[in-house]
Formats: sequence, structure tokens, C-alpha cells
Amino acid sequence: MTRAAALASALAALFAAGGAFAQAEQAPESPEQQERRELRERRAREAEERQRAREEEEANLPVPPSESGESQEPPKWNLGVGPRLSILLGDSAAGVPQVGYGVTLRLHFSFLKLGPLRLGAGFHFAHDRFSGAGATTVAHSTFAVLAVIDGLFGRVRPWLGVGGGFSLADYQGLDQPAAPPPMRVDFLSVVPLVTVAAGVAVRLYAGFELGLRADFDLTFSSQAAGVPRRGVFSPGLVGLTLDLGFRF
Repeated sequence: MTRAAALASALAALFAAGGAFAQAEQAPESPEQQERRELRERRAREAEERQRAREEEEANLPVPPSESGESQEPPKWNLGVGPRLSILLGDSAAGVPQVGYGVTLRLHFSFLKLGPLRLGAGFHFAHDRFSGAGATTVAHSTFAVLAVIDGLFGRVRPWLGVGGGFSLADYQGLDQPAAPPPMRVDFLSVVPLVTVAAGVAVRLYAGFELGLRADFDLTFSSQAAGVPRRGVFSPGLVGLTLDLGFRF
């Protein structure tokens, strides 16, 4: 057989095999094959439907605030403490300096939210002392309950409070009685108090904040002492405080 005849026989065999394969591909499916194919397709659709239902369920789940980026409800309680510079209002008694020192404690609670503002209540305590020459001193221990309004603007929290209470006031020093000579006295009185306080604080880390505040403590008393005699417990004082607070 020549090389050309061998090549022609090979091509003829290849074409015959291709035709047989095409006929086999075009042959109709048997009932068993059709059933298996339909079963595979049905299972594929069911798996796709389950995956879609799972994705929809996960999309409808509530996202925790920490993951969604939304801020959580701010703390309602606020505790603050700090030293303060105390300044007497009006003319001080003889021997009593106009400027003193003190320490203060406050507790605020917010119970009603109005947009960025909140209404609440507060308790303020402070002890202020004014020590002069000759062991002459005036001291105030003030207790007040206030209505408080504050606002939350990012890290900044301004606030304002108005209220009243009483001051446990003490004067130690000289007094001019009806007839000389002057004598040393110690007057201790409970006097009415009206307080107006305002401050602004900046949150530093977690619940801690640092701020400044001013308290106008107005006292009402007719007690007089000193040489010459002057009012010792009225009209009150102003306290300027470096306020270290904690929100919880």
C-alpha cells in the first residue's frame, strides 16, 4: 500500500468515528438518564434557594451599635470632683481675705432627652475657707439641689444648673460688742443658699472628662462681726473649679 493510500484510509476511519460520536451524542436520553439529570437540576435549585434565604436572613439581622458605627445611648450619671478658687462677694469682714480656696463634689443625673439637650437634676457640695491674719476665718460648707440642663456635642458637654439649699457657715475672729474691748467669737449658722452653676467639660478617654465650672453661691444672712462690724456670711461667694468628671 502506498503512503497516499494509507493516509486516505486513516482519514476515512477518523471521519467515520466522528460521525458515530455525533450520532451517539444526538441519541435521545433514556428514562433513567432523564430522571438523574432532573434530580441534579432540582438539587442545584434547592441549594441556590437555601443560599439566597440565608443571605436575606443575615441582611435582616439587627447590627450591634459598635459594628454599625452608631453611638450608644450616652451615660445618664455624671460624677465630678475638683479644687476651686473661692472669691467672696461684697466687702469681707475685717481680717478676712477676699480670696480663699475650697473643694467641691457634684453628682448629675439626666432623665429626659430633648434632641442634643438633656434635662436632669444634680447635687452639689462644696467647702470653702477664707483664712486671714490673727486666725480670723470664714468657712462655708454648702449643700444644694439643682435642676440641670446639659448638651452632648461630640466630646464637649456644656451644662447649666439652678437650685438652692443651705450653707453651714462659720466665722472665727474678733467681734466688737456693745462695749469695748473687742472679744474673740465663733459664730456658726445655717443660712439659706441660692446656687447658679455653669460649666463645660471635654471627654478625654472612655467615661473620663475634664472641665471648668463656675458656681455663684448666694447666701442670705444678717450676721455681722469684726472690728468694724460687717456682714460675714452674706452676700455669698463665687467658686471657680477645675472639674474632673466621670460619666457612667
